[in-house]
Amino acid sequence: MYLKMLLLETNPVVSQGLTLSLEEHFPELHCIGIAQTEIEALAHYENHEPHLVIFDISLVEGDIFDFLKAIGSKRSKS
Repeated sequence: MYLKMLLLETNPVVSQGLTLSLEEHFPELHCIGIAQTEIEALAHYENHEPHLVIFDISLVEGDIFDFLKAIGSKRSKS
């Protein structure tokens, strides 16, 4: 079994390095997507239902708090 990971990061170099390092050291992790905006993050979250979300506080558009509020309200409605 593997764990689906979603990475929210605005710097492509950091995204790539972090993904490679985590997948190397934790082979059970599988990165299902990298998002730079709240909209991208929500789309990945809804389509893939990750087990783990690793994030930067600020995104290109919006921030992690907007993302958390959005997924919190979607989860409470279901």
